[in-house]
Amino acid sequence: MARMIYFLPVKHKKMIRYYGLYAHGIKDKLAEIDRRTWARAIEHSFLKNPEICPRCSTAMRKETVFSFFADKEIRKLLETHEIEEGYFLPRGSAGEPP
Repeated sequence: MARMIYFLPVKHKKMIRYYGLYAHGIKDKLAEIDRRTWARAIEHSFLKNPEICPRCSTAMRKETVFSFFADKEIRKLLETHEIEEGYFLPRGSAGEPP
């Protein structure tokens, strides 16, 4: 019984129940660390920030598209966008890149 009572906290004392990988909100923290590490690695290798548009220097939208038919999606995207230095850039109204 004494060994069990040892783990009971004093009344009104706050204790940490879970820590490390079991802590509250750890998935969000790990995702943020992973995103920062990825961006730093790309920036270190290519001397360009992958989260900033090279043309207008604004933050790019973070979207991920998963598709079993990726080649069809890329063909659709090429109808309205132009590839320049590895980036899909939207074409202007005349069909030319802006």
